[in-house]
Amino acid sequence: ARIDDLPGALECEAEVLVEGEGSQQYAFHIRHAGLLLAEGRAAVMLQA
Repeated sequence: ARIDDLPGALECEAEVLVEGEGSQQYAFHIRHAGLLLAEGRAAVMLQA
């Protein structure tokens, strides 16, 4: 099954783990109907 074929909304949650001057790191969880579909970490590089 594809994630875009699931009925209803996805529930996304993110939490800031580290916030620096030029970057941020997040932990995230994606759920559908209470079932965990994906989780991980993301790094965001900010432009000056």
